[in-house]
Amino acid sequence: MSNNITLIVGGQQCSQWDDVSIDSDLLIPADAWSVTLFNPPADPLPSTVFKGAVVEITYNGQTVLKGTIDRITDSVNRQGYRLSVSGRDVVGVLLDSSVPVIVRQQITLSDIVGQYILTDLGELIHDIAIDQGVDYTSTKVAVEPSESIWDAIVKAAESAGQFVWADVTGAIRIGNPFNKRQPKTPNLIMQRAGQNNNVLSVEYAEDITSQYSTVVVLGQDNSTQASFYATEDNLPDIYTGQDLTPSKKDQPDTPEYTGKSTQKLPYLRRKIVLDPLADNDDQAVKRARKIMQDGNLSAFTLTIEVAGWTCAMGQIWTTGWTVNYQSDVTRKVANGAWVIMGRTLKLGRNGKTTQLRLKRKQYWMQPVAPLPPDNQDDAEELTEYPDS
Repeated sequence: MSNNITLIVGGQQCSQWDDVSIDSDLLIPADAWSVTLFNPPADPLPSTVFKGAVVEITYNGQTVLKGTIDRITDSVNRQGYRLSVSGRDVVGVLLDSSVPVIVRQQITLSDIVGQYILTDLGELIHDIAIDQGVDYTSTKVAVEPSESIWDAIVKAAESAGQFVWADVTGAIRIGNPFNKRQPKTPNLIMQRAGQNNNVLSVEYAEDITSQYSTVVVLGQDNSTQASFYATEDNLPDIYTGQDLTPSKKDQPDTPEYTGKSTQKLPYLRRKIVLDPLADNDDQAVKRARKIMQDGNLSAFTLTIEVAGWTCAMGQIWTTGWTVNYQSDVTRKVANGAWVIMGRTLKLGRNGKTTQLRLKRKQYWMQPVAPLPPDNQDDAEELTEYPDS
């Protein structure tokens, strides 16, 4: 079966695949991929294809993913011979690899990028793209030798209030994943009459399990317990809660943050979080808002399957794009603008299809940056850990 899906490994191209699955998800690190041959000739893979090899997957000349081979599997049963090659994008290596034994107790995002990625893994990861205006040289974080390189870079990026992910070219990106160029907003249509329909299947889901009416962040400041409220405004006043901060006893019923969602909750759903990093009002409010927004983000999901791997303009479906969904079959609340949080390219018996996992963009919130250490000069000292 010739389908223009090509694995490039060590300069060799492999393009005869019967089954393909390629993930991309902003909320999940290390996008997985797999390709499969059914009943191929004996030993069909070139010598360049081996576990750990660096691969590039392309479709009609467009790069879909860069990563490594994690696993090669041969299986034989009554149905015949099956050969599968699978792996992850470049983040998989960062998840599997730990930071060096000698690390800084406090280190900047710039240091992690330069030392642990571009120096140690420069043969695999050639580019780090940081959005303009992102400060990655001042704020410092603690890194332990047991941590993975990916956890260290995520922690450092979050310290700057930024998101981190890998794009299809294999570059590590830091900044806003929705700040990208895209084709004219694709329209996804599912109408009863069937005219202009371009959607194979659709599922719209609302889920309350991670959504809260009240979020309380308990921080610690000079050994004095302080709590800060984040409340939805869709419950009776009795549920707005008390502010336990000693300095605000004169206004005990004033919430620090009022969040709003498009769907009111029918009863009290309180979430209390102990956060030792929230050592002032502003930090606690930001963390409470982040928890509230993450709950709202998870509460609404639109999953759509479309034919092919490209939109009408010929570009491969990509995370971060905004799309417009219109239907008179599903409930009207599902109509409108959505953003692609995840997508899976599939090839199987039904040909090429793409599954799009969509979220409401208005609930997305960048990671909350903690405050820098009080004395950054003292944090420069290197800590050496024994080998054992």
